[in-house]
Amino acid sequence: MNNNSCKYYTERTLGWMLNNKTIVILSLLSFSLFVSTLAIAGQRNRLSTELQDLKNSLTTLAPGQQTPAPEPATTTTLATPTDPPAAPENTDPPAGGGAGGDSKSNDDIPADSRGHMAELSASTS
Repeated sequence: MNNNSCKYYTERTLGWMLNNKTIVILSLLSFSLFVSTLAIAGQRNRLSTELQDLKNSLTTLAPGQQTPAPEPATTTTLATPTDPPAAPENTDPPAGGGAGGDSKSNDDIPADSRGHMAELSASTS
């Protein structure tokens, strides 16, 4: 008898939920908003505490200690080349007579990717 009453109430609840889809969806959205608000509040509290601790550690000085003078700001300027380096001329025919895509020599591969190709071939074998 207990199994039948559980089945009855389950079917009745599901029937009510199907008849009132709008209320169910709005209730789920409201609950999701509540949970996310709690999560955001907890994160804000943690970050606020961390910020306050960092501010305190910057302003706390030992007795008799003076505040250090701020260091002057330095700027770094990167030099730009005036002319791009010329590409090397390769007049040799490709290795293997050029009859297949598999037989590439190391000269055809850019220098910056040769190490990656070696790592790739070592990992696949």
